[in-house]
Amino acid sequence: MRFAAAVTGRTHPAVSVLCGTTDDLYTFLSERLGALTAVRTAESVLTLRWVKTLTRQSR
Repeated sequence: MRFAAAVTGRTHPAVSVLCGTTDDLYTFLSERLGALTAVRTAESVLTLRWVKTLTRQSR
């Protein structure tokens, strides 16, 4: 977990996680978050970020 915050509204609390693959995200949601008895529902949003782009440069 990279970040956690208590916020108002229907998203109380909000967390940010960094997962290497969608399988890692599924494992986090189903095993770690799903194991918390106080959590009845969860909503996830995928945010993609380009780290590096490889291109050929013409000479």
